[in-house]
Order: sequence, then C-alpha cells, then structure tokens
Amino acid sequence: MLPSHDHLVELVDLFFDRMHDYIPIFHRQSFTSAVAQQGLDCTTPLLVYAIIALAAGCHPDPTVRSCQQSWFDEAKSLYAATGHSPDHPLETLQAAACILLQALITAEHSTAWLVLGKAWRQAVALGFHRMDGGNPVAMPGVTPPTLSTKAGNTQDWRRLEQCRRVVWMLFMLDRGMCFPIGLTHAIDDRQLRINLPMTNDVFQGSDVLETSQAQEQPLLFTHNYRRMLSLIQNRTRRNQNLDDRNPWHYLVLAYMLLGRIMEHLHSPEYGLDDDDTDHTWQSERQELEQDLGQTRLVLPRWATELAASSYTDFKQVVWLKVVMNVNTVLLDHRPAIPKQQHQQHNNPSAADRDTDGTGSWQHCVAAACNTALLIREASRVSTDLVVNPHIAAPIFTCGRVLVIEHLKNNTNNHTSGHKRHSSSNSNSLLQTDLEVLFLIFDRMSEAFGGVGNKFRDGLLYHLGRSPAELMAIKQGGSRQLLTSCGTWPQQQNQNMVMGGSDSGADQEDYNRDGGMRMRYDNGGMVMDTSPS
Repeated sequence: MLPSHDHLVELVDLFFDRMHDYIPIFHRQSFTSAVAQQGLDCTTPLLVYAIIALAAGCHPDPTVRSCQQSWFDEAKSLYAATGHSPDHPLETLQAAACILLQALITAEHSTAWLVLGKAWRQAVALGFHRMDGGNPVAMPGVTPPTLSTKAGNTQDWRRLEQCRRVVWMLFMLDRGMCFPIGLTHAIDDRQLRINLPMTNDVFQGSDVLETSQAQEQPLLFTHNYRRMLSLIQNRTRRNQNLDDRNPWHYLVLAYMLLGRIMEHLHSPEYGLDDDDTDHTWQSERQELEQDLGQTRLVLPRWATELAASSYTDFKQVVWLKVVMNVNTVLLDHRPAIPKQQHQQHNNPSAADRDTDGTGSWQHCVAAACNTALLIREASRVSTDLVVNPHIAAPIFTCGRVLVIEHLKNNTNNHTSGHKRHSSSNSNSLLQTDLEVLFLIFDRMSEAFGGVGNKFRDGLLYHLGRSPAELMAIKQGGSRQLLTSCGTWPQQQNQNMVMGGSDSGADQEDYNRDGGMRMRYDNGGMVMDTSPS
C-alpha cells in the first residue's frame, strides 16, 4: 500500500536527508519538486517503492517503519518484471541501485548479488556503459543515452549525469559487495567508456553548464589504472578551489583498486605449487603494492583528513579512507606457505616469503588500527559520518585483524608465563580499538539492523575461536575472509563490555583445547553470556 501524498513528500525528503549521500544518483531539487507537484505520478511506481523502502527505516513513526518490508518486496517484484529494455531506462536502473543498497543494509546478499547482475546486463543493453566513448554500443532497437548540452537543455545534461552516476554506483556496489562474500565481481571495467562524475555542487546547483566544469574536458574513464590515477592527479592540481574538489573521483579509484586486488586473490593460479605461476602471481602482487602506495601518495589531504576537508565531504572522506585501509588488509594478509612447499621452491621470490604468513601482517594491523582511529575522530563530529552501510564489511575486515592480533598477544602472554610491559600496552590499545568497532556496529544495528547485526556477530564469532583456529584463519590469508560467515551464530543475548580492573592477578581462562574463554578481567574485555 502506497503512502498518502503528505507521507510520500515526507519520505522523499527523508531519503535525501539521510540516505542520498550513500547513493548520490538523483538530482534533489527536480525530484522533490516533481513529488510535491505530481505525487505518486512523479515517476514510475518501481522507483517510488524503492525510494520509500530505503527512507522508511529512518522514519520516526513506527507505523511507517512497519511498511518498509512490504514496500521493499513490492520494489523487488516490480523490478523482477522488467526486461532488457525497460520503458523508463534511467528510472529502472536507479530503482535497481536503491534495491541493492537496501539489500546491503538488510544483509540480503543473495538478493543483492542477483539484482546487481541483472542491473548490469540492463545497463549494457541500454548502452549506459559506453555513453561517452564516441562510439555508443547498445542492443539492437535500443537508443543509447545522447548528450545535447550545446542546446543548453538543462534537463538533458542533468539526466545524462544521472545515467553516469547510476553506472558508477553499480560499479562501487559491485566491488564493495562481492569481496566480503568471497565472489569475484560482475562488472568488467574494461568495457567502460564513461565520464567520471562531476562535482556535487555543479550537479545539484547549476541550471545551465556555464561553469568552469563545463568548459573543462570531462574525465573519461580508462581501464589503465596508472593512467587513470595520473589523470585524476593532474585534474586535482589544476583545480585548487574548494568548490572544485571532487572526492568521488578518488572513491572510484579506491574501488577500482579493490577490484584489481580481488581479481588477483581470486585468480585461478592463486596458490598453485608451480614456479612459473608463482613468479607471475608475485609480480602481479608487487604491481598492486606499487599502485596502492602511489595512490596513497597522490591522495590530497582534503580527501583523507577531516581537518583539511569541507564538512560537506566528511562522509566521503571517511568512506574513502576505510576502503583504502581494507585494500591494504586484503593485499597484505597473505596466505602462509606450507613448510615442505617452501623448502621445495628454488626461485628467489619464494625464498623471500615467510612460511607463516606474517611478513606483511603488521601492515594489516596498522591499517586496522588506523580505521579505528578514523572512527574515533569522525565520531567526535557525528556518528552519522561512520554509520554507512558501504563500509560495514571493510570495518569488519579490519576488526577481524584486530581480534586475531589481540588474542594472539594474550595467548603469547599466557604461554610465556609472564606479561611483558610492551605487549600489555599494545594489547590495551587493541582492546580500545575493538571497543570502538563494536560500538559502531551497535550504532549500525540501531540504524539499519541486518548489516550491523551480521558483522557484530562476526566479530564475536572470531573472539570465540581457539588459538589454533585463529592461527588457521590468519594463515589462510584474505581469500578465506568470510568462508565461515554462514556459521556465525546470532549473539542476541551476549553483551560485549570493554573495561578492565586496575589491580588483581591475571584471570585469563583457557578451555581444554587451549582456547580462550570469553571472560577475562585483567585483559580488559568481558563478555557476559548470561541472559539479560
């Protein structure tokens, strides 16, 4: 059942206030004006249902919130009925992107993955993926989007920018959703011939393209990562004005790099005991390491530091830094090499690699700690900057590193019979960082439910592993990231409390198999598993 006109206007405003920063594919003024004037006739029913399903979760009225699932189900049903050439191409793909975000929020990974595949096929059939390449390609009988800004048609260039943005949103959702569930992505960026998004100020505020943005050649995407990095760097150097800063360019780069890293990890040659294959795999990894390091050097401070950025870009700055940190974790959390395989290798590259997978582990720990530091810094302004469904999985990935390092240190202290001061101080900092991550997942649980609950349960699951299990997880590398997610129990009755006693003997407990119990006081972390 659709809402009344007044409720519809309220929900659309709520969508733009609370959700649009995570899916910036609409022109606010024109859309809200159409809703106010035309009500339910402002656009297709599919898009209406998809938008109000996203907004309903933010509404203060429980009656409206109770309609969210039925509206979401209706949006999915209407989208399932669309073909490769829908009557309203842009609105159909915008609705698909909204459905994807809602599926991400509710942790419906199967829905998200399947909808993503269909949406991308539709985008290709409609020619959205090559709309700026000078040689548009689309299915027979389909007219690809065309640019007509020379005539000064405001609606045309805005509509075309929305077409670009919906493709980039699908691209980022594809990279962001596929890596945590252990699947390679669906979108082949070698097929993209499309301009990068323009700045939000120009897109949302201009009526005609008479700004410097229009006079300057748009940035056309290229599959060559280093070429793309250079183009964005040169554009940033030329545009030093605050209004010309475009964090979305760097977000595209970060997700582009995430895709390359996942292609590397999911290569069929990954882990094969073959000298030639191993050499190729190592060469690819070294190139990715260079790309990651160069990207960090190229990123301007306004794109990575809240103190140097505009408050309007704070969410994108946090988003970008978290994705870059997870790129480091995924690339540097390498699998261990079996000792017999290590001994059999004769090539130098294999000899240089550590056999227990710890060679770059400290890079992972540093990136994970940086993520916790970023969350603390952003939370001083508002937790809304961090309660972003796109970064839930990357935050969990960093949290898993902290859990392994924290429990590894506790195990070492226990087996050594004494606690070194430096190790104790390090573990205290890790506990503080873990507390931050649990708290942000609590806030995500309040805001979104599914995605916050899932990854909080994932951290609790890993905290409950034995030292042997954690070592196996660590030695498995990034490729084994979420192979156990289907076994994560729901921890609804467990209350994670961080703190610590100032005195008293060490009270760490171990199970018969050497695993740590979930309660230890002097370590500073207590899990109360008793029913509330």
